Amino acid sequence: MSAAPARTASAGLATTGARVALIVVWVTGVVQAILAGLLRDSGGAIGVVGFLLPLAGAVLVTWHVPGPLPRRRALIVLAGLLVGAMSLLPFLEVADRSASEIWLFNVNSYLAALLIMRGNVVIGTIGTVAVVAFALARGVISRQLGVDLAELVLPAVSGAVVGATWRFVLAAVVRREHAARERAALADAEARAAEDAARTSRAELAEILRIARPSLSDLAAGRTIDEDFVQQLTVAEGGIRDRIRAAELAHPVLVYAVDTARRGGARVLMLGGEDPSGAVVSDTLAEALAQLVAQAVDITIHARRSGVVSVLMRPAGGPAVRVLLDAEGQPANGQISGT
Repeated sequence: MSAAPARTASAGLATTGARVALIVVWVTGVVQAILAGLLRDSGGAIGVVGFLLPLAGAVLVTWHVPGPLPRRRALIVLAGLLVGAMSLLPFLEVADRSASEIWLFNVNSYLAALLIMRGNVVIGTIGTVAVVAFALARGVISRQLGVDLAELVLPAVSGAVVGATWRFVLAAVVRREHAARERAALADAEARAAEDAARTSRAELAEILRIARPSLSDLAAGRTIDEDFVQQLTVAEGGIRDRIRAAELAHPVLVYAVDTARRGGARVLMLGGEDPSGAVVSDTLAEALAQLVAQAVDITIHARRSGVVSVLMRPAGGPAVRVLLDAEGQPANGQISGT
């Protein structure tokens, strides 16, 4: 399965849009605090710690790196939200449901939820548990354990649930989408391969028909099967056999030399199929083989792996010779021997 894109792996948080959105939310909180007189009433303490730490956390949690935040940055966000939440505890008035300090306290739980959403599940869960613990401790100390305390606890719990749901549901959707795309790509590749194979097969059949057509036309016209016609059939049959058994030797220069040799009565056998690439021999190798074919009355050419070709030939009036040629038509390891 291919890796998810950076934006998906980071749950959409490693983007400029996500960072701008979180900063806009932070700005609205600052405006709310100013209008409510929170900065003035707290002597600036909440303004410095309570507001700047969430801003830093928003910037870090939207850091432009693929996947979860690096561990160090995630821990910095965790430390910031813990310090921010603890610093707000002395100023909380949970009975005043419109107080901006409650919103400011809850921002820390939102950062923990964003860590979970980003993929830093353990660190984000620790942050959520810590914020809930701070809220419960504040409620126990102030003896306010009812609906007012729920304003501090429920945002943290619901944020963690939403963050985890977003993370794992998105991951499942992305896995299914990538699996579907890979299946589609594989099917497309198989279809293209089948089309290429069919095209190659049609071209090969057309070439075989080109070789066989003259002889078949002569047979259909009632030509007498004499020695010349038998020679023609031998050349045609050999050419078709060569294309089937030794496609990598189907170089035009070599094919012409082999056809000429067969018309002159030479016996030529070409074998191949050991090279999985199926590449046709090079020009220099084809020319070297053509020269050997022109000298022989009986020759076997066997294409092997890595472009190497072995030749067993018997020149006119001479002993049989075995030659091993490399891909450039040169004797491999100097191997030219009589047998």
